[in-house]
Amino acid sequence: MPGKLLDIIIKLLVASLGVGFVLSLFDVNPWAYVGRLGPLSQDAVDLGTRLFRWAWTFVIRGAAVIVPLWLIYVLLTYLRRR
Repeated sequence: MPGKLLDIIIKLLVASLGVGFVLSLFDVNPWAYVGRLGPLSQDAVDLGTRLFRWAWTFVIRGAAVIVPLWLIYVLLTYLRRR
């Protein structure tokens, strides 16, 4: 396993070197685009948080029905096996 990890790291370093060289030939600076990712990442986090809150209410409502039914099923299955 450690040998495979070292191989992966070496391959990533070589690929990064090659891509970095090609980008420098075309005078492309990826760090210029990273600054634009701040507001985008914040919007993505906000959207994810709202989605989680929206879904969580349905999960709680459904669990109020499903969990007791599941417990009854498990109890009945256990009693039948005894």
